[in-house]
Amino acid sequence: MRIADYELCRHGGDGAGGAAVLGASLGSERNQAIVTVEKEGVLCYDVSTQNKVCGWPLGGKSDYSFATPAVWDPSSSHYFAVLEQRRSGASTSSDIKLVSWPTNPPGTPLSQLPTTSLPSAVHSIFPATSCSVLKKNATADTDDDTVKTATAIAGGVIVVGKSGTVSHHNVKGQVLSRIEAEKGADGNILLSTVVSSSDDISQTLATSTRIVLVSALNSKKGSFMGQIFGFERAVGTNKRDLCCLASVELRIPKMPKGVPGEEGMQPVAAACVDTRLSVLWSSNMWTVYELPLGAPGAPRSAQKVDLTPVITRHLPGLPSASSSSSAPPVTPGRTNKRRAAAMEVAAATGVLPRVSCAWFGSKYLVVAIPAGDEVALAVLDADYGCVHASWRLEGA
Repeated sequence: MRIADYELCRHGGDGAGGAAVLGASLGSERNQAIVTVEKEGVLCYDVSTQNKVCGWPLGGKSDYSFATPAVWDPSSSHYFAVLEQRRSGASTSSDIKLVSWPTNPPGTPLSQLPTTSLPSAVHSIFPATSCSVLKKNATADTDDDTVKTATAIAGGVIVVGKSGTVSHHNVKGQVLSRIEAEKGADGNILLSTVVSSSDDISQTLATSTRIVLVSALNSKKGSFMGQIFGFERAVGTNKRDLCCLASVELRIPKMPKGVPGEEGMQPVAAACVDTRLSVLWSSNMWTVYELPLGAPGAPRSAQKVDLTPVITRHLPGLPSASSSSSAPPVTPGRTNKRRAAAMEVAAATGVLPRVSCAWFGSKYLVVAIPAGDEVALAVLDADYGCVHASWRLEGA
């Protein structure tokens, strides 16, 4: 198993004023990826040719920045991002704005597009639909019920607030539905991830997005709160409203004997494939939970379910996940001035390095843990609980 890597073209200056990559996601075409770059904008790349296809600059003055990476929603055919605008004369206060734009024309500065103000700080955003646009990919074998279900999805974006609010917005920024997640011990969301499907057939259709939120619940009880949100059709109509599909308590795993780190253990990254939620903990424990989820559109569960891990494994060969929550120091030299400058920018923005866990196809996950000027990666199997491969990539 091999992952191809390549260097993205730089459009800003080097040094302390250089740009930091905030995140990447799928683009409007199957061979495209969009990359959100701080201080620059949203860049679209062809992953096969490794060339930049188009982009949308951030624009505006230095008081604009990205609060979240951009995402693409296939049902509405729009990109979405959250911008943060610092208020004039205020050092810490800022306005949070949701912006959306179509594929064409490229090049329009995002700060010049119409925006919608959001009431509070944003943790993450997700497209309301996932996979490809139905009308482009439906086949003669697609049954009528599947077509009706997919076309009934409103599209738009799901906005997760740091305080626990979950809202569904359309392309004009209007709130279609809004609910409050159950508050954790600190009232804040720790992790959020989308529920991916390992079924290759379902990846050709537009399906409604389901997300999992994790927040602190009860440290004395040894568990964290998990909630699954998705869309449920209103009775007697084709309208689908955002709702909480299920609530769970995730039991903290036990560390192997002789391995420190159980006290104060925190979840640092998560990914979900089908019904299996993988969580990487600050102690480098990897756990897999079986979520009480049916197929998309299945009725919600009214009872909170207490979950113990079905897979628990310590990953001793990887760098400490807990030490990667902030940027480690880099000593500049002749060969790594650009790398040192990038790390300095990352430390200032609080964006990188960050432990990440992502779906890799089928039941596989890839975990990335920054360590100094390297990134350690591992491919995990969420079905059998084994590590298929691990290696390190050096910084540019």
